[in-house]
Amino acid sequence: MSNPSYLVYIQEFAAAGSTGPAISITAPIPESVMYDASSSYEMRLPQGPDKGLLGTVTEAFGMKLAVQALTAKLWSGSTSGAITIPLEFVTESDPIADVRTPIVNLMKLVTPSTNSSSGLLQSPGPQLDFSQLVQLAKDAASQISGIINNTGPGVGQQGSFSSGAILNGLGGLGNPNVTNIQLTQTSMINSAVQTPDGTNATLFKNPTQNPSMGTAAYWKSQVSNRISIRIGNYLFFDNVIITHVSQEFMSNFDAVTGLPHHVRVQLTFEPMFMVTQQDLDNIYLNPGQNSTPGDNNFGFTLPDASGLFSTSSLSEGESFD
Repeated sequence: MSNPSYLVYIQEFAAAGSTGPAISITAPIPESVMYDASSSYEMRLPQGPDKGLLGTVTEAFGMKLAVQALTAKLWSGSTSGAITIPLEFVTESDPIADVRTPIVNLMKLVTPSTNSSSGLLQSPGPQLDFSQLVQLAKDAASQISGIINNTGPGVGQQGSFSSGAILNGLGGLGNPNVTNIQLTQTSMINSAVQTPDGTNATLFKNPTQNPSMGTAAYWKSQVSNRISIRIGNYLFFDNVIITHVSQEFMSNFDAVTGLPHHVRVQLTFEPMFMVTQQDLDNIYLNPGQNSTPGDNNFGFTLPDASGLFSTSSLSEGESFD
């Protein structure tokens, strides 16, 4: 198994922003993969009066007090359907490395763990890393302040948002360390980002934020235990949740270890965030280009098919032929 065009790669990255995977699993690509997306539209405009004498009379004559323009269907949301892919693990040289280890690693992606200090159950899969909460608040304050400071003369000195205010708003997330922080009315003046103009007034530069806080890519940088799945050279999902893993063990056992030589797995996953048009350039790989348009805009780089995994990134017992 060495040609990435015929392999499925599944990786979990323990820490937010880490580049080396804590778990790495490979399997032969299935014969077919189905990926679907859908959008919902509803008639959101009022279709005339539902009650009242006039509405009753017109309905009695087979008419309704509405015009065709009021029947427009407006977008109410989009969903990316769950993706189920069949995987097979077969012994090539070692039933432990080829079958048992990848099965155990797959189960770790859907099985909760026990916190070593508190003993409480901890969810599997991606989690928002609240240890980055202070930095997230600073980024939010910088971005919001930059917008306000550029809305008009003197606005930036009348009460910009501070990181304390953002943290105060995020205090409802249940973090005991984020309490009693009030909105400050002092301006966030930073001489490093001021540029004098011809009238000696102060102009503020827009803060550089890559990726933008409004995009899923920003929040992906705050996700621990992030899971990515790459299917051959044509599909790459950089942040998914795995919802189902089923296993079927074949009764063909190794004479030495007693382990099965062949296990079939049904893996079901879906993107953690709603997929947008800008994400499509990253999901649908284009091996003919060094990078896709989404790379620079969304703050992450697509994996290199020729060197996606190194031996140092493999979990214990895994190997490539």
